[in-house]
Amino acid sequence: MQLGRAFNYHDFAQYGLDEPFPDLSGVTLNSYKGQAERIIRTARDESLTLRQAAYRFGDWRSQFIGSPETVANEIERWFREGAVDGFLLQVTRPEPFRRFREDVVPILQARGLFRTEYAHDTLRGHLGLSVPENRHGAILPSPAAVAAE
Repeated sequence: MQLGRAFNYHDFAQYGLDEPFPDLSGVTLNSYKGQAERIIRTARDESLTLRQAAYRFGDWRSQFIGSPETVANEIERWFREGAVDGFLLQVTRPEPFRRFREDVVPILQARGLFRTEYAHDTLRGHLGLSVPENRHGAILPSPAAVAAE
């Protein structure tokens, strides 16, 4: 369950599932503090039990479900409304990746939201940085030249 991540992987087994959500403001991780505070605030304001909070916040659910057009519309909406400046996709099997790549990406490209080509082949190229000389790849003198010295 992912609910524990926001609370420094706190052990929730010590609480009854149908008891009020515990006040765990002292065990949040700095990197997830905002999420943890939102969970605590929502649980308090709505009188949620631990079970109810776990169902609501402990399971990742994608809002990008539906036809390729529906998925592209949702991605575009998030982008246009400033909710994101990019996405990280988690695809665990080849078929969903293929479907996204072949069905959704072309829609996003037609809308100007996904590039069709890259100006450079490397991150260094995109950032305008030269490739440093590899000190380990320098040309070494031949064994014969070393022996002649």
